[in-house]
Amino acid sequence: MKLWDLPSEYRELHRKYHGIDHIISMLKRLESLRTEEDLTEMEYTCLKYAIVYHDVIYDPYANNNEEASAVEVIKRRVDYINVNTRHIIVNMIQNTAISTYNSDIKPEMKRLVHLMRYLDLMDFRERKHLLMSNFISIMQEFQFVSYPVFQENNLNVIRILKDYIDIDTYIWYTNWIKSFTPRIGVFTGSFNPFHIGHMSILEQAERDFDKVIIMHPTLGPDGDALIRNTLPFHEIIAFDGLLINHLMKIMTYASFTMIRGLRDGYDLTYESKMYNMNQYLGLSIPTVYYKTDKDFISSTNVRDLMNIDKNTMEMFIPHKYDYYQGEGRKIQLK
Repeated sequence: MKLWDLPSEYRELHRKYHGIDHIISMLKRLESLRTEEDLTEMEYTCLKYAIVYHDVIYDPYANNNEEASAVEVIKRRVDYINVNTRHIIVNMIQNTAISTYNSDIKPEMKRLVHLMRYLDLMDFRERKHLLMSNFISIMQEFQFVSYPVFQENNLNVIRILKDYIDIDTYIWYTNWIKSFTPRIGVFTGSFNPFHIGHMSILEQAERDFDKVIIMHPTLGPDGDALIRNTLPFHEIIAFDGLLINHLMKIMTYASFTMIRGLRDGYDLTYESKMYNMNQYLGLSIPTVYYKTDKDFISSTNVRDLMNIDKNTMEMFIPHKYDYYQGEGRKIQLK
C-alpha cells in the first residue's frame, strides 16, 4: 500500500494522531507480522484493508467513528475485496472501538481482532518512546474540551485498554499523565469577527504550545456561533467580567502564556502599555507576541465589509476547516 493510495481523509487538518503516519506505521508492522504470525493470504488481506479503513472517518466529537468507517468499506465497494472478506474487515474495524473491548468476540474472529487491536495499539508495546508526544497529539485532536476533562477521559480509556499494555508501561504512563502539566497558550481578543489575520497568529502559536485556548468577550449568539463554526476543534471561552478571573482557572492545571497579535508599531505601543499596567496591578502574566502576516486587516474592516458586501467579507474569514461538516460545526447562525 503506497502513501498516495491511502484515502484522502487521512490528510484532514484536524488529525494530529489519527492520520497518515499512524496508518503507515501499522502497515509496516503488518509486513513483519506476516511472517511472525504465519498469516494466511486471507488474514493478511483482511488486516491490510482493516488498517487502511479503520480510521477513515474520524470526528473527535462523535462516538461512532468505527461504525462509520466500517460503513465506508461497504459504501466504497473496493473491487478487489470479495463480499465475504469485506464482511470480516467490517467486523474487525467495528471491534477497534473502545466500547467493544469489554465485549465478547466471535470465536472465528478472535485471532484477527486481537491482531488488529495489537497493531492499532502497538505504540504502547513497541514504540513507547512516542507515548508522550502521541498523548499531546491526541490532546490536540480533543482540544475543544478543557484539559482536565480530556485528562480524566484519557485515563479511563487507558484503563479499558490495560490488557493490551504491559503492566510496567501502564503504571508509568498513567502516573505520567496525572503529573503532566501542559503548556497552554491563551489567545485573547475581541474577535468580532475572527479573521485571517487572527488565524495567522493562531497558527504560529500552535507551533509553540501544546494547546491554544481562544478567549473573547461574549459577542452574542451569532458572534459566538460564528467563531465556534470557524474554529470547531479549539476550546473557545466566551466570558463576561474580568479576564483575569477566568485565567486563574487555567492556572490551576496548566502552565499558561498569554498570546497577543501585532500588526504594526501602534499595536506594539498599545500592548506595551497594557503589559506595564498589568505588572503595576500585580498581574505578572507571561506574554508572547506574534507578528501577523496580514497586517492590512482588522475586525473593523471586516465588519464594514459585512454591511457593504457579505460575499467580499467571506474572503477575510478563515475557511481552514470548511471541509469538516460534523458535530462540531452544527452550531446554527440565526
